Amino acid sequence: MIRRELDSIKFTARTDELLQNYIYLVEYHIEIAKSESLEFIVQSDLNNLNILWDSIGEIIGIVDFESITYTDRVEGLAWLIKWYSRPQGIGSHEMSPALGKAVLRGYEAKEILNQSDFSRLPSLLWLSGCLNWNFTAQTINLIKNNEDLLLKEHLTKYLKRGEKLVSLI
Repeated sequence: MIRRELDSIKFTARTDELLQNYIYLVEYHIEIAKSESLEFIVQSDLNNLNILWDSIGEIIGIVDFESITYTDRVEGLAWLIKWYSRPQGIGSHEMSPALGKAVLRGYEAKEILNQSDFSRLPSLLWLSGCLNWNFTAQTINLIKNNEDLLLKEHLTKYLKRGEKLVSLI
């Protein structure tokens, strides 16, 4: 989608290079993150507002299925690390490598993941925070509006976020 928008807009050489490098990084992480075995169904927006409870506190249903998908356990683990490594809560963008490593220990990752899983995990973390719908929609909007400086700031912000995410493990 982003590439399609780029066909009609010209940016400064620096912004164009930054965008091309970002796309290259996305492709790299997608290639590393690939898996042929999708083992589980995951609801990645599971919070109290999306759970139906009965009068004695038992779960009786789940709503908001737009974030449900097939996945594998390594991708699920990447989401857990991304969200539960935030010391100020899930609404914050601050992330703690100590909490990320605690999630790995609690998940007993060393006992159940293989080398291939550990190789995929950093890319899955990067993609979860740097190639999501918010990033894509904002990038397309900045391209359409020919916002050279804002696009450069946007890409730089997400590149820094990717570094933080990968540092969690």
